[in-house]
Amino acid sequence: MVKRKQLFLGILIGLFLCGGSIVTPVFAESTDIENSRLSGTNRYTTSAAISEAGWTQSTTVIITNGLGYADALAASSLSKSEDAPILLTAKNSIDEKIITEITRLEATNAILVGGTGVIGVEVETKLNNLGIATQRIGGTDRYDTSKKVAEVMGVSNGIIMATGYNFPDALSIAPIAGIKSMPILLSPKDSMNSNITEFIKSKDIPVSYIVGGTGVISTSVASSLPNNKRLGGDNRYATNLIINQTFKEDLDFSTIYLATGNDFPDALAGSALAAKNNAPIFLAAKDSLSTETINFLKNKNVNNIVVFGGSGVVSKDIVNNTIECLTVKSDWKENALKTAKTYSDTMSMSKAGLYDQLTSEYGEKFTAEEAQYAIDNLNADWKENALETAKTYSDTMSMSKAGIYDQLTSEYGEKFTAEEAQYAIDNLK
Repeated sequence: MVKRKQLFLGILIGLFLCGGSIVTPVFAESTDIENSRLSGTNRYTTSAAISEAGWTQSTTVIITNGLGYADALAASSLSKSEDAPILLTAKNSIDEKIITEITRLEATNAILVGGTGVIGVEVETKLNNLGIATQRIGGTDRYDTSKKVAEVMGVSNGIIMATGYNFPDALSIAPIAGIKSMPILLSPKDSMNSNITEFIKSKDIPVSYIVGGTGVISTSVASSLPNNKRLGGDNRYATNLIINQTFKEDLDFSTIYLATGNDFPDALAGSALAAKNNAPIFLAAKDSLSTETINFLKNKNVNNIVVFGGSGVVSKDIVNNTIECLTVKSDWKENALKTAKTYSDTMSMSKAGLYDQLTSEYGEKFTAEEAQYAIDNLNADWKENALETAKTYSDTMSMSKAGIYDQLTSEYGEKFTAEEAQYAIDNLK
């Protein structure tokens, strides 16, 4: 018997698209996902707000330059081991709100990441005059500074290699770097800094994660790293998602953090808080979170969304849309009925054929109860469906009446009843 090809065109009719996945909400329950925003009037006060939200007290704080990302990226992996917030400063002066936050924390030690070219002696002197001891981790350049941070942290759990020319990839993996106590080393695209090369050669490194595609870290650099694994997507948002997917077993998704993917300060300061709570950071464009990210989060039992930065960098619409997509509930019986109606209207299927399509593991995968509800409540004229199907066979395949009848009633074909098939034959012109 000829098996009519079951097409799936038209299944999107009437369906609601949320984050790119097909959902058919019949009713939406009120959400219990909380949301909040940690922000200040600028990048410096935002870092203070993040610190205040995550730490009631901290002996140590990490100070990085708020205008240059390179040295600061290496600092992000250090925050977890020190259980210390990251606070941002200008090169030659430190914001009074940062001083207020350091005082609130009762910190007695500050780790300055970067040389005097990025954090000047004026900042160090200001801290010392407040009775805060300072320790500077700084190299001759961004690459050497990342190596010096790695020397402090150690490499027994592995290393992370990221580009020194841009920030998104390293920021995406910063919470993981802290959680797994792996330093972030920076590299140019095509050749590693010689100091880092020698450092790596001298260590027994169990795994090397390369973040970003070959456009930022070349194959030649990757091949020189021991036990290397690349984590890279088509863009910064795809790479961010791949990282969170790869390390999902290490992450607690009950709280997720959102930060802009277009600048570094908010996510940098936030990476310390995310690492402290074993939580992921997701990068967003101003007005959208990627479809793939929304889909990934749908079964992660998110209870809380925290945004780093003001609505000017991560809009309210992103938060509202994310909450809506993660909390929508569907009446699956009604979903089955709507899908059944689409099949009946567009493909003129039989009752038995439609039931099989609804329940098939290769089809819609509704439960037997949901499919039966759809069949019982579908207002379809099965005889007319049989007639429309018969016309299709006659017009496209030039079949005989007997052949069409057999195809209509066959258990391997359309599965119409004998009465429905005979009606079709009798009325076929």
